[in-house]
Amino acid sequence: MNNFEWEIDPAHTSIQFHITHMIIAEVTGFVTDFEGKLTTQNADFSASKLDVVIKANSISTNNATRDAHLISSDFFDAEKFPEIRFVSTTFRKVSDKKFMIDGRLTIKGITLPITLETENKGIQKDPFGNIKTGFYATGKFRRFSYGLTWDKPLENGALFIGSEVRISIISELIKK
Repeated sequence: MNNFEWEIDPAHTSIQFHITHMIIAEVTGFVTDFEGKLTTQNADFSASKLDVVIKANSISTNNATRDAHLISSDFFDAEKFPEIRFVSTTFRKVSDKKFMIDGRLTIKGITLPITLETENKGIQKDPFGNIKTGFYATGKFRRFSYGLTWDKPLENGALFIGSEVRISIISELIKK
């Protein structure tokens, strides 16, 4: 069977992260510069391969001071480690439109396994003749495992910034 390439459409894709702040609130951020492709042999997307690259200096929380801190050596060290990368290792179909994508996430030169729970939203031809598909994915990782260790303890001993980072991805891909 032929391989099909799908390219992430950045104009219709959102990659967000969410983390607890002072145990009482959440901070949400996103990335603005990324690219990726999905290669599949099967019409139902089973056994696909996904490769996504994010520019670390494109991390944003809509707060310039916090964003500068996030891309500094205290966190992502974007100057030394300019890319964050996810490469799938398995793309398992678990039901009609649901998948578990196992892969390797690399942050600050540290590569660890991660699983994304994913739903395919279908395939559609747009008004311009392009074939598109959409996916919604969620996952989580522990920031300390990737060397994202900066923190200031609160009076009660709790972390100023939570240890678990939750990610959510709403993506649209164009068939090439």
